[in-house]
Amino acid sequence: MLLATLFAVPLALAESYALTDAGVTLDLPGGWEMTRWSDWDFKGRTGDGGVAIEAWYTAFQVPIEKDAAEKWAGLYAEKLDEMRASNVTRADLKLDDVAGRRTARTKMTFSMEKGGPKGAMFAAAFPVEGKVMHVATFAVGPNVPKAQAALDTLLARLSVQKPAAELLALGGKAPTELGFTATLPDGWRRPLPNEEEAALASLTAIGIGPKDPSACLRAIHPGPGGEADLMVFCSESWKMGIVDDTSFVDQEVLLKQRFFGQLADKLPAADRIERADRLGFLLSPTINDHDLRIAAVPYDRGTVVAWAVGEPGHGDALGSALRATAAGLEFSGPEGGASVHETGEWIVHVLTYDPTHPAVLASGLFVVAMLGGIGWLVFRRPSTPPPAV
Repeated sequence: MLLATLFAVPLALAESYALTDAGVTLDLPGGWEMTRWSDWDFKGRTGDGGVAIEAWYTAFQVPIEKDAAEKWAGLYAEKLDEMRASNVTRADLKLDDVAGRRTARTKMTFSMEKGGPKGAMFAAAFPVEGKVMHVATFAVGPNVPKAQAALDTLLARLSVQKPAAELLALGGKAPTELGFTATLPDGWRRPLPNEEEAALASLTAIGIGPKDPSACLRAIHPGPGGEADLMVFCSESWKMGIVDDTSFVDQEVLLKQRFFGQLADKLPAADRIERADRLGFLLSPTINDHDLRIAAVPYDRGTVVAWAVGEPGHGDALGSALRATAAGLEFSGPEGGASVHETGEWIVHVLTYDPTHPAVLASGLFVVAMLGGIGWLVFRRPSTPPPAV
């Protein structure tokens, strides 16, 4: 009890509250109070208790645009629903610059009880490094104008220690030291360092993927709600057999068995990734209710294996993004990074899948001719010697 009292004193007197995960510090005017404070969120109120204050962040840094702001209005509506508000409506939305930061300003109106006073939420969203910060004020009845003024005060007084970062390779080329360069689709980018853990969370949740994602190329397609689709391109040292139209199905079976073992037979058939110089594979399993996509493309170092996972219902978009990226990979190795196969592999491949190949037929004719010649020598009737004189 005494320990709690000792810690309560400085908290009550403090006016600045650092949300260290987001790199934002709130500076409250004198008399305003904190009711909850952590590294990732804050709740408080004005000194008279008429205005409630809340601050939190959503994962991943996204541009402050109208489409994103409309999604955030949906998040604010959900928060009001949790407070048992009714008749929640987005009354206003605008994009503005506040203290040099691109900011989405949203007003939500609501009712707390039937026939009771109307209320309003005033929310601001702005980017910080790897996240989007949300600061909101709430009030009902005559305190609504105070809520809007309170938000303006909070935005003017807060400080940002981790400003928004320059986004990496947004929809452009992403070179690697793995012998290939990927061209990311529009809206996809490499994650920022402080987004890595959140980006890989969906892949970790399904329990399958590369052994060391940090050694691979990672790309994300972040959403305003704090979610992100993920693609991970890795270089695997194992080598597929010769892949062409005739061997595609057999190589597909081996590929499924490598990734899924005894469950391979339960997976849908792989789709072909068509390239001018080689064929690749696109697998589309569903694991633990997650839409997973796996691409495999042979190259001179072994196999490029790519994993893509995202929110439920994103399977088609994931497949399209992964197919386009895998089909557009640029390889730095000799002859465009073409797979290297020994002469023996080619002989076995041709004998197995193309026995009518001219080389096979020519070899067969040679063997038949050779055997015929040997037979003639062995079984020919010896000539009769001339009679002695």
